[in-house]
Amino acid sequence: GQDIWDVTDQGTVLVAPMLGNYMVTAELLADPTGGDTTGYPSNGPVETGTPGDGKVGVIIREGLEPGSRYAFAFASVMKDPGEFSFEGREDSAEAVNFSGGTTAFASAKFPVWLRLTRIGAMIDGYMSNDGTTLKEIDMPHNYDYLRPVTYAGIAATAHQDGTYVTGMVDGNSLQIAPLP
Repeated sequence: GQDIWDVTDQGTVLVAPMLGNYMVTAELLADPTGGDTTGYPSNGPVETGTPGDGKVGVIIREGLEPGSRYAFAFASVMKDPGEFSFEGREDSAEAVNFSGGTTAFASAKFPVWLRLTRIGAMIDGYMSNDGTTLKEIDMPHNYDYLRPVTYAGIAATAHQDGTYVTGMVDGNSLQIAPLP
């Protein structure tokens, strides 16, 4: 789909409902490939053969509707390996209102683990080289209020209809677990 971005999201998510505080973690085995290669209107077309802007990572959504509030920690085809992003929509009536930035981790080599934590109305994004030692991608974001039950899992988007993004996630690594 078009993207998990703006006011209506398009992509593929595999999520489960969760109550209260929790974490969602997944191991990405390789940098994602594929997605949009048409460029953005603001900077013109991308040359043929240029990587697309597909995204693969872990997501927390307040609801399943296309404009629901969300947080997304991901690897992107457009970014260098070792760069990870944390973005989200804190207000369901708005387009994405934070792109928490991309953080480059010089030591990051695939596979990597991505994690989101929800504690109350705060959501934070992390990456890890070993699944244990976490490095914050950006500062935590305060959603002011989140429904008691939200949805957590993995997500992928190609950034353009008719194109595909490929991301390899170790199915045994997907963990959605309560936090105290």
